[in-house]
Amino acid sequence: AVVSTQSKQWYQRRVHGDTRKSVQGRRMLKLISLSSLFICLFCPCMCMHPDQPIVIYLNNSNEDIHINLDEILAKDNLLSSRSGDCHSEGKKLMNLVNRYRRSMGLASIPVNNCLCKTANAHTIELNSGQAWVHSWKDCAYNAWNYQCMWNKPKKICGYPNKGYENSAWSTGPVTAIYALNTIWTRMSSTNEVLLNRGQWKRIQFKGMGASVSGKHAVLWFGD
Repeated sequence: AVVSTQSKQWYQRRVHGDTRKSVQGRRMLKLISLSSLFICLFCPCMCMHPDQPIVIYLNNSNEDIHINLDEILAKDNLLSSRSGDCHSEGKKLMNLVNRYRRSMGLASIPVNNCLCKTANAHTIELNSGQAWVHSWKDCAYNAWNYQCMWNKPKKICGYPNKGYENSAWSTGPVTAIYALNTIWTRMSSTNEVLLNRGQWKRIQFKGMGASVSGKHAVLWFGD
């Protein structure tokens, strides 16, 4: 909608239910300009508490337009990062991982486009039979060659630090929920990576990327 400075439209920010219809009180918090609305949409941390749902109403004499920011952000909770190479099921997986981490009192990990690109490249090789688990067609991952995994994001797209991977496989199509709930959270080694436990306790992940395709799902973390 285009709103001029002369417009009588107003924007109301509110939490927990429709306070306009509440008997106890309607609180008009503050008028915000159109530019402030875009700030709320594209940088929600500036206008909401992360645990509080926000609804914005655009009102005029004819109609109300209801915009639920929670619904928008739930569809794609990756607004703060460049995630052009992160596909839908991979995004879903990363959202589930961050939700799992928050439920355990841990911070979310930001999405990294390079790590998504790495994840996509790996699922392509895995589904084509050119690679297996953490190995790639050009290198074998083992106790003598950790660099096959660690250096792959740098080789593919210039990631500056090491990369670490969780991998899931099934005889049928893999989903984000299957990879996380059926495989990784039930295996101590992969669950420790998800929650920065054990040998991962002192490592702070600075980025995350994922790909879910065919019979494989991979989740990459970068330090």
